[in-house]
Amino acid sequence: MMTCERCFIPIYVGEKYIEIRTMNPADAVPPQAVHLTCLYSRGDQ
Repeated sequence: MMTCERCFIPIYVGEKYIEIRTMNPADAVPPQAVHLTCLYSRGDQ
């Protein structure tokens, strides 16, 4: 189960979220998942 990088609440199946991937495909960093509500609740974009 993925956890939101902003609020650290697990993202359940069916919830809207976005995956943030690093630009470098060689990085062994898994995609970061963030709730859409968390993404847009911040003041800056």
